[in-house]
Amino acid sequence: MKKSKLLICMPIIIAALFISGLSLFAAPAESELQVSPAYTIDRQFIPSAFSPQLDTLSTVTGAAAAALPLFPISLPFLDNFPYLTPNSIEDLLWYAATGGAVYAVSEIIKRGVSRTRPFPDSVNDPDKSFPSRHTALSFASAAFLSAYLWTSSDNPLEIGSDGKLETIYLTAAVWGLAVGTGFLRTASGAHFMTDVLAGAAVGILLGAAGGLSAALLD
Repeated sequence: MKKSKLLICMPIIIAALFISGLSLFAAPAESELQVSPAYTIDRQFIPSAFSPQLDTLSTVTGAAAAALPLFPISLPFLDNFPYLTPNSIEDLLWYAATGGAVYAVSEIIKRGVSRTRPFPDSVNDPDKSFPSRHTALSFASAAFLSAYLWTSSDNPLEIGSDGKLETIYLTAAVWGLAVGTGFLRTASGAHFMTDVLAGAAVGILLGAAGGLSAALLD
């Protein structure tokens, strides 16, 4: 299969999995609201009950967002299979380091703030609501991919008429998954809206820094 077809097929497959998961919205929710949100924006968006189904779905979309940048980053390796190229190794390391940084920063903030979740009895880590790490990692993936593809002098998609379209397509797909993950974290009752916004800010900041580093330091 040509790489252009691979790049077009993968987001479609991910989108199909996401759409099929929307059936979970009809599943019954569990647990009543146990913590009164302090901010108006949180009160406006918090659901009336916790939904474990939507919580699981947010993990699926977050994983999809994290996986999507691996395809263009891995193209130099796929083109030279079974040999790893210096660029593919360096870029994969930058992406892994970015994800690790986002995870670590989110954990440090969570432990420092120790904010109680909306439904603490329904989750395993009730005092780690702020910020949303699922959201942070998803938005970091989107920001990394955008910075990596649009600033690299050696775009692995070989920007041209077709390559540019694939770049736009992949960028739109990963941002859509990131936004969907943030929405589901609030809709499920796993987080307050301010948790999600803070997570998005952390992810965009660190993800863009990682993507720019990978693109400009090749």
